[in-house]
Amino acid sequence: MSDGADRGRADRGRADRDAGLARVAIRHRVRTITGGRVDLSSDQIDGSVVGVVVDGRAFYQTDDPRGLGPALRWAATHGARHLTLIAESSVAADLARRAGLVGAGMETEVWSAAGPDVEPAESRPVPSPPDLPADHLRFAAVISEAGARPVDDHGLLVAEVAGLEVARVLEDDSSTGPRLSVGVGQADRELQHYLHGHLDDDTNLRRAIAAVARHRRPGSAAHPLTRLARQRWLRSVLLDHPGRLGLSSLEPLTPLRPRDTLLGHEPAAAAGPSVVVVCSVGVDLDLVPEAADYRERTDPGADLVVVVPERDRRLAGAGVTTAVPRLRITSIEVPWEEPAARRPK
Repeated sequence: MSDGADRGRADRGRADRDAGLARVAIRHRVRTITGGRVDLSSDQIDGSVVGVVVDGRAFYQTDDPRGLGPALRWAATHGARHLTLIAESSVAADLARRAGLVGAGMETEVWSAAGPDVEPAESRPVPSPPDLPADHLRFAAVISEAGARPVDDHGLLVAEVAGLEVARVLEDDSSTGPRLSVGVGQADRELQHYLHGHLDDDTNLRRAIAAVARHRRPGSAAHPLTRLARQRWLRSVLLDHPGRLGLSSLEPLTPLRPRDTLLGHEPAAAAGPSVVVVCSVGVDLDLVPEAADYRERTDPGADLVVVVPERDRRLAGAGVTTAVPRLRITSIEVPWEEPAARRPK
């Protein structure tokens, strides 16, 4: 009991120290940026986000590559007319680019911070995704023939069923070359290898596809498998039925960055002739900057369509849609619920 209490006090102590250091950092950085014209007190700083608004100018500190949208939203909520985004040097160049793509009707500048030093951030192009290893590509036919969709997941070939990953191609340290590792997530892949490692790849993959397909269908919203990767499920529907958006075809786009978890809420994107489509589920304050980055990487002259469930449509733009050219936000019926025509009244 006392050990747990001691750990809790230690965690709170570390959190308090980190918050104190963040306050010290933003005070110093704001003084540097303004040439000493703004001198903050700790009481002025919003510790929940480490930001402050002075005379209509918001200063917001972040190390998140998707921090632009939350910063814009926070600044607008506090009545700011100008946003100075102070970003750690590892993400500053990307945030500077995104600020130029979005704007949001608010004058925005990005400064790069490295320790106590700050300087105006220079924008850089959207990084290109890594290529799939050549010896992994041969598994694409195996995946397709088994009934799943092969998807380039930022240099990693995965098999998706209704947007949910059921297998991925991995290098096997114990053999010469890659292998198809079946399962939904790392723990399931390890379990499947232990239980069904004696089966060939095709048989094992088809078992997983059938198990997942039973639940990734309309009307099964209560099952845990329907709660994962819903943004990719929306994309899967549109890849199969691009006509729902009035399009002739769509192909999946490689993510902007590696995916850490199946539970992540990063949008899923696709592209068609002169159009980029970005799917999202839930409230995502950085959705429009993320979508703008997909278009910038794929085809800057394309139309941009953001697709969300109807219940999320009102907040999807988060106040920045009017500043983004050729952007349309729309909704489709979500695939994890019964179609409206069949729902009981």
